Amino acid sequence: MAEDNRDVDMGNSDDDSSSEEEVDIDPQDEQRIMQLESQLETSPTVYDLHVQLLELLKKYKLKARLRSARQRMHSLFPFNENQWMDWINDEMESISSPKDIDEIKQLFQVATQDYVSVTIWESYLEFLQAADPDVLSKTAAGGDVFRRAAEAALTAAGLHLSEGHHIWQTYRSHEQSVAEESGDEKQLERVRSLYHRQLQLPNPQAPELLQEYEEWETQHGKASVPQHIRAAAQRSSDAAQLRAAHEAAVSADKTADATLLAAYMAYIQLEKAQKDPARVQLLYERAVSVFPVTSELWLQYTRYLETEVKVPTLINQVYARAVRNCPWVGSLWAAALRAHERLGGPDQEHEAMATKALAAGLQGPEDYLAVLLARADCLRHQLPTPAGPSSPAAGKLQAWFTHSRSTMTQYFPAYLDRSLSLQAYCAHVEGVLLGDLASMREVWEDTVKGQLGRSAILLCAGLLCYSFVCSLMSRLERFMH
Repeated sequence: MAEDNRDVDMGNSDDDSSSEEEVDIDPQDEQRIMQLESQLETSPTVYDLHVQLLELLKKYKLKARLRSARQRMHSLFPFNENQWMDWINDEMESISSPKDIDEIKQLFQVATQDYVSVTIWESYLEFLQAADPDVLSKTAAGGDVFRRAAEAALTAAGLHLSEGHHIWQTYRSHEQSVAEESGDEKQLERVRSLYHRQLQLPNPQAPELLQEYEEWETQHGKASVPQHIRAAAQRSSDAAQLRAAHEAAVSADKTADATLLAAYMAYIQLEKAQKDPARVQLLYERAVSVFPVTSELWLQYTRYLETEVKVPTLINQVYARAVRNCPWVGSLWAAALRAHERLGGPDQEHEAMATKALAAGLQGPEDYLAVLLARADCLRHQLPTPAGPSSPAAGKLQAWFTHSRSTMTQYFPAYLDRSLSLQAYCAHVEGVLLGDLASMREVWEDTVKGQLGRSAILLCAGLLCYSFVCSLMSRLERFMH
């Protein structure tokens, strides 16, 4: 699962550094800033420390240090809409060169990757219109730049029932302004196409949009709007009405509580019944932007993508975001690992992801087991047929089992896995898949001698295992004679 590059290097200007030298900082706040920076050196994953540091640096307009602090925080945590807009607006205040414009464009592009946000996409398009020289002067190259950004915005958020029209309006207004200057028929067709596309989507403003479109066509010499577009506008209005109550239930002014989560789930079920994967995906995106640390929501989202959308790149990207938001949840990491394998990802990446998961601060033994077993499954699937204990693939799997037992013993010496998932798996591989009965017996003997040996459940399992081994050995002896 390859992650997108989310790091942003905005650089550090001399002007920033020199201006910071002149800032008068309250001694108590200065001491607190130094304390927070020191704490983050030793505890970089404590979210609240980052937030407190950003607030103090912003208070005194310490631009270079604030930028660096934001970069450090974002390397560990996704940013919400408000955090991104604060950062972007601060950077906009310091624009002094074309290089600054390019860096803010890069910042916008990274900002759109954390969570879906109509505000960020709309602000990005408006920034291009106001600051990009080619877009501003309406050159052909500028038109291509703006259209690529606008189409990406529509793909990400254009279906948003209550807010998506802002992106459509910004896009269409830009194309209209170009058309007014050029008078080119091809440019007029671009505007017409945008009207047609939007009028075919669920839209509570469909009647007003249709009227606006009619007036635009009249201004450009067309007597009437095609009947199929009028019919599409009516369907658009009806579809919006179907969703109106659900949209109201998840409006931006609602508190992020269980009621709102249930409202999102009901809305998602409605869209699933309409069988439009793009709208279902957008609703999941809206939901995770409000409930980013609800791991079950991410799991439902990724399961939907795997069963209905089936686009490997998208699935891996969403899993990467899921574990970035909930790095302590072993079941999410395990699902990501299994998806990576199913989608044919390189084993080197799979191994790196498993290692990263084990170092991500998993909460309990079940979380660790989920990751360890997911990696073991991947290695087991690499065994040749027939498999033997001397094959390289078997060696890798055996080494992973050794590492897994060591990990569980190191972190959870008193943990009793009453399901014997790791031990039974290892014994099954040794005895059944690799045909090494002696190693199978050794696995159970080592287990009996350890912490789990005090469990009556283990004793029963061990007896069953010995019975199975004896049965196999008896059959083998009869075969050889």
